[in-house]
Amino acid sequence: MHTLEFGLFIDRPQQQVFDFMTNPENDHLWQDSTISSEWSTPEPAGAGSVKQVVVRFMGRDMQAVGEYTEWERPNRYAFTANVGSILLKGVTTFEAQENGTLVSTAAQVEISGIMGLIEGPLVRRAKKQDIANLNTMKELLENRPRQDT
Repeated sequence: MHTLEFGLFIDRPQQQVFDFMTNPENDHLWQDSTISSEWSTPEPAGAGSVKQVVVRFMGRDMQAVGEYTEWERPNRYAFTANVGSILLKGVTTFEAQENGTLVSTAAQVEISGIMGLIEGPLVRRAKKQDIANLNTMKELLENRPRQDT
């Protein structure tokens, strides 16, 4: 099991960042490997909400299932996600700061089966991709008109 931790300051209000990041309709805009994402449970979103996500992983499309296990809008959420033989469990927090939001994620990654043979490189690649995804989200949000909420 590996732990991934990363964070990023986004010059936008906490509520705007939380809402953007948790809306499945936005996932493909900032998550490089996401092809589609939608709720499979009724809205409004909260603890117990489930998303069905199609991701491109190692050259093929795979179905992923993500569940929010905690939901404290706009401060934090916890999640689990399964993509094939990869299990993710983590927490993302949103901390209001002067003119923006500090987004921090800590996730544990567990890889089983044949994929376990290349676990180290997969985890390094995942961390690099997650940081790139957050930077894409930062750029998208900061280039939009400010919506102070």
